[in-house]
Amino acid sequence: MQIGYPSRRIIIIQIILLVALSLLLYANILPGKFLWDDYGLVRDNAQIKSLTGIKKIFVTDIGTGSSTASNFYRPIQMLTYALDYSLWQLNPTGYHLTSIFFHLAVALAVYWLASLLFKDYWLSFLASALFIIHPIHTETVAYISSRADIIAALFFLLTFIFYIKHLNSGSHKPLVFALLFYPLALLAKENSLVLPLLLLFYHYIFRVKVKLRIFLFFLLEISGYFLLRLAVLKSQPIIPFGNEPFYYRLPGFCLAIGEYVRLILLPFNLHMEYGLRLFKFSHPGSTAGALILSAALFCMFKKWKNKIWPFAIGWFFITLFPVSNIYPINAYMAEHWIYLPSVGVFIAASYAILSLHRLKYYRLFAKILIILLVFYYAHLTTQQNNYWRSPLLLLERTLRYAPSSPRVNNELGNEYAGIGDSKKAAEFYKKAIIANPRYKSAYIGLGNLYYAVDKPVEALAMYQKAAGFFPDSPEPYVGLGNTLLKLRRGEEAVSAYEKAIALQPDASYIYHNIAVAYFSLKKYGPAVKYFDKASKLGYPQNPQLEESLRPYR
Repeated sequence: MQIGYPSRRIIIIQIILLVALSLLLYANILPGKFLWDDYGLVRDNAQIKSLTGIKKIFVTDIGTGSSTASNFYRPIQMLTYALDYSLWQLNPTGYHLTSIFFHLAVALAVYWLASLLFKDYWLSFLASALFIIHPIHTETVAYISSRADIIAALFFLLTFIFYIKHLNSGSHKPLVFALLFYPLALLAKENSLVLPLLLLFYHYIFRVKVKLRIFLFFLLEISGYFLLRLAVLKSQPIIPFGNEPFYYRLPGFCLAIGEYVRLILLPFNLHMEYGLRLFKFSHPGSTAGALILSAALFCMFKKWKNKIWPFAIGWFFITLFPVSNIYPINAYMAEHWIYLPSVGVFIAASYAILSLHRLKYYRLFAKILIILLVFYYAHLTTQQNNYWRSPLLLLERTLRYAPSSPRVNNELGNEYAGIGDSKKAAEFYKKAIIANPRYKSAYIGLGNLYYAVDKPVEALAMYQKAAGFFPDSPEPYVGLGNTLLKLRRGEEAVSAYEKAIALQPDASYIYHNIAVAYFSLKKYGPAVKYFDKASKLGYPQNPQLEESLRPYR
């Protein structure tokens, strides 16, 4: 195996192989369906389905187009869904295809970055190939709602690449590209905030002088991002999950480090529900993770002749920092959080394998190891992709690892409700409520189920409980309004809808519902007003109601 600079022909072949590997390995997710958050972000999201909605993507949170309130501001993610909708409508195959192409683009960016840093195209090729085939990335690629991780990683890597090209060449043109790509990374996902810290680490490892004026541009972009986010969400930048002190959350992060290392080496028992849990350092996993973290930090700042080891270790931990639970987040670990950090792991692993190959007596062993890894990871990835093709199959498998998770039980309730199995749906909704008596989504799901099977009194009770627990959430009031309207209590329905509008003033469907309520009360002026507002916000046409309101315009 040739090390260093191969011919242009070899580089082209390497890139073709990476493209083929991506397409072949993830082809089996193309028949997959929407699931979990895909319903709110894509299937039921009115905002990505109209020109008016697309215009508002940059001034609203990701939940505005559906009934889900959110504190995530990721307009680039939502823009890709809007583009998908313009091409595929609601065919999940198209959305999966887009995610596969984005994953391929990230892998090629990994190839480019490693080549630029270490001038070794075989290392770049192997690292990129491992990145493509490793099964830990199946959640990120196969789950449409995880696309933010892929897009953010792409623009993050491109920013880093063009920044280095600027340092190497002294030309300002690459710097312009870096400064253009970085805001796109920030608008894709919040974890991109750590990029300047990683750039400083690059300067430290490679002994390159820092240009403070250039860093000022990046800091200005971060400031602009925070101001924009604050203006759009009208709240503190990022709402924390829980209020436990950091020293209670730290053991969970240490345990996560050990689990991430284990999942990369032995990617068994992959699933998407780890939950918000607290651990103690007496837990064996937390102790092991703390030892791994200590050893890694020692190696990261040790003076190495070869820069690959400290850079790879630093890349892993710096990009993992946003999900370290220093700032409280919604889980102690998640597989899609390792997407960008894994770049450092695969660069280090590739260097280690190729170092073996350079040794005469280990050359055959290195080749066999590469072949085994490729087939082993590829088999596990295609196997894992099969779970993502079926929502019920995925959720029932996940339930084996998290049987008391209210989220998983609730999602199973939604899936069974969707296929008309009301009995099983109610069973899972009730399990979710037992697991967490304040789990809003389960009350709303159970309320929707009772509403659908014509049990409005029972539905009303569920929505009232949800509203009691979460008075600042619009969804329970929408359910209350729908049910009260069904019970011919129009005035009370209007009142409920007005509460929902006050909490989510850009939700077109609520304006449509209140228009229907006013029409039922024969208050045609307000009905016309709210119907027009719903249409202006992008609600799909309702020709029957529009025709009924025509005489009153």
